[in-house]
Amino acid sequence: MDRYEELERLYYKKKYIKIFIYILILVSFLSIGIFIYIQNKHLKQALKIEKNINNIKKIKPEVKKLTLYPISPEINITKQIQKRKSKKIEKTKKIEKPKKVQSPKSQIKIIIKSQKQTLQSLVNAYNISPDYAQAIKIAKIYFNRHNYKKTIEWSKKANQIKPENPTSWLLFAKTLVKLGKSKKAKEVLSAYLNTYGANEEIEKLLRSINE
Repeated sequence: MDRYEELERLYYKKKYIKIFIYILILVSFLSIGIFIYIQNKHLKQALKIEKNINNIKKIKPEVKKLTLYPISPEINITKQIQKRKSKKIEKTKKIEKPKKVQSPKSQIKIIIKSQKQTLQSLVNAYNISPDYAQAIKIAKIYFNRHNYKKTIEWSKKANQIKPENPTSWLLFAKTLVKLGKSKKAKEVLSAYLNTYGANEEIEKLLRSINE
């Protein structure tokens, strides 16, 4: 995979240069658009302020007469009594809720959650003691979940332990095909054949891509 890594670096280098040029063009257009937008915004705000000033000048202040009424102490006392009564009623209404008993459905959910944690347990086991078989298992789980970024990551980890084993190469190439990178997949498989010699599975996959 080292030879393929070199080819991949050259490919991405050209790709990044094109992207950088596109970004520069977009930034220049955006900056011009923002500048025009800000100027228009300032003009609109200035016009609104002028309109508000003119409207304020036209409006005459209106003074309203307020009448104050004395508050009788009897009304306050009755209100306090009513509040106390309502609090007592609320306390009586409060009833302790019965504790929820786990239903069979909730137990099934717990079992499903424990099954989902198997991937994390495999990753933890690999981190403690890196193993080729575990790395391939993890890569295959990610492949089945269509998480191709993680599949590539774990197939490379497996390849670092046993570069001569074709399984990691096959999984890596299949992932590239899924991502629409058939040309790169062929380069990877050809690199294996040139480095480690003939292999039936590698040759079979290479033929299927060519077709």
